[in-house]
Amino acid sequence: MRKFAAFLLLLLLSTCVFAQSPERVKWSAKLSRDDVRPGEHAQLLLTAVTAEGWHIYDALREGDWTKTTFTLAEGSAWKADGPPVQPKPTTKFDEGFQVNVDTFEGTVVFALPVTLDTAATGSGSLKVSAKSQACDARSCDSPKTVELEVPYTVATGTVRPEYAAALTGLPPQPGLKSATPAAKPSSAAPEDATTASVKKAKESGLLAYLGLAFSAGLLALLTPCVWPMVPITVSFFSKKKDDAPSGNLKGALWYCAGIMGTFTLLGLVTTLIFGASGIQRLAANPWVNLGMGVLFVVLALNLFGVFEIVVPQKFVNKAQQGTKAGGILGPVLMGLTFSLTSFTCTVPFVGALLVSAATGDIVWPVLGMLAFSLAFALPFFFLALFPGYLAKLPRSGSWLVSVKAYMGFLELAAALKFFSNIDVTVAKQPLGLLPQEVFLSVWATIFVLASLYLFGWIHLATDPGEVKAGLPRRLFAFANVAMALYLLAAIGGKANLGPLSGFLPAYQVGKSGVALSWHEKIAPAETEAKESNKLVFVNFTGQTCTNCRVMEKNVIPRADVSGLLKDFARAELYTDREFEEDRANAKLREELTKTSTNPVYVIMTPDRKVLGVWGGLASPDEFLAFIKKAKGAAN
Repeated sequence: MRKFAAFLLLLLLSTCVFAQSPERVKWSAKLSRDDVRPGEHAQLLLTAVTAEGWHIYDALREGDWTKTTFTLAEGSAWKADGPPVQPKPTTKFDEGFQVNVDTFEGTVVFALPVTLDTAATGSGSLKVSAKSQACDARSCDSPKTVELEVPYTVATGTVRPEYAAALTGLPPQPGLKSATPAAKPSSAAPEDATTASVKKAKESGLLAYLGLAFSAGLLALLTPCVWPMVPITVSFFSKKKDDAPSGNLKGALWYCAGIMGTFTLLGLVTTLIFGASGIQRLAANPWVNLGMGVLFVVLALNLFGVFEIVVPQKFVNKAQQGTKAGGILGPVLMGLTFSLTSFTCTVPFVGALLVSAATGDIVWPVLGMLAFSLAFALPFFFLALFPGYLAKLPRSGSWLVSVKAYMGFLELAAALKFFSNIDVTVAKQPLGLLPQEVFLSVWATIFVLASLYLFGWIHLATDPGEVKAGLPRRLFAFANVAMALYLLAAIGGKANLGPLSGFLPAYQVGKSGVALSWHEKIAPAETEAKESNKLVFVNFTGQTCTNCRVMEKNVIPRADVSGLLKDFARAELYTDREFEEDRANAKLREELTKTSTNPVYVIMTPDRKVLGVWGGLASPDEFLAFIKKAKGAAN
């Protein structure tokens, strides 16, 4: 009996608790003025005060949540005169709904445009119901509807001109915890984060702009596009001989000046003549890539000591002698090589500057490119000094020769990338000479040969007599063997190359199990989106784009990413070849994104209303958030 009484008491207490559930939202209503004449327009002001830590949803955006709504009682002398007017809400990504939601906290005043019937007379009560749902960070109350009454008295007289049309102005907002005014949603297309940051930095002043450019240059050093220039720089300056103590410093300074000058001038001049995408097409040009590939082979053979008399070697010697004599030929040629190598996958910051330059803005892009390239050049300044200081170390002669020879193998590996670019750009379809399987096999062979050299089993013309392989050299040789095995394992899909996958060509012979199919033109993707009520996902890419391959190998094929992309009509548009189709794709990219970068991803409606833009590399989590945010904007 006692247990039953205790249970009954607990039941009664719990009923009382639920019956006394606190009121999360308090509503009040009034007319914007009390002298409304028949036929005139006014506003019904509805004020919501939410409890601390709670919010309600806005009155305009549709979704799975309960948006705030207002309904006038039927048979009333008052009629709604358009959608509610509200201040700018707080927009954030909701983990529960997996989309962006618009909310209000604190006190918010909605304005419902209303008009009074032309036959209205006397006094009355305007009845309106306000429906809303209160939520906090962890839970939501059930949607609640509150009935409100607003007394009124009809004024006499004819309709005044200032009240003859619907009133859609935003009422004052006391105590609103959100960004304020701007009642109407913006129609401006979304920008990628880089373009937006460039604009913001300009508005903040020159120092902020230069700081952003310099920071972007430092971050760009982490991209795979820059890696081939590391062995090129070391090998170029290790071959340079200068008896003057300051020779190495002068050469390094001229080299950095050459990088900055050619990077800036080449980018801007090409942009002004050929448009914002001109520098990408120049870097992808088959003849330019042939020249770059031959140059790297020449430098490698020179390091191996087997290419000394023919014309290309004399060309290299003159470039180096020009540096020694205080000329600029060597640094300019090296800077040109550096620029073309890095522009094969223009980073987002430079892409935004080139589009700005193409529209006639010159001063800001010049300053930005100089600051960007300064950050680019600084590490290579120290790399240029490195061989000179290395040579001054005790007993550096034999192992310095070995370092230079090993750099020759790396230059051969870099040269293969340029020959691969010819394979994929000379025609609309790859020639099939260097698919990924062949590319990786050649690279593996190069590292095997490098390991045999380091073990001392093969010799080069530059070796100073019999070479003994010490412990450090043998360990490094084993590392090269491991690298070769790693590359061979990647052919069968048993190893993930990570950022190194960016150097691979865009096609392979044994391609199978493709999770996603892509339209090669924008029109079919837009048609599919209209017919299937989908959004369009556009991948602006390039055949020679290193960062594009990294994304297409390591991010887009992931199950969680490709699973989301299956809901889109997808288009993969190449922009860097010398074909009219690629030029049209590049023009579309600049129109939609205001950047000339590759890769850049756009999510839009079939009528080309842009919902989201992402430029450059992204982690899987960042890319997933970008897709979800754009899908939320569509809702």
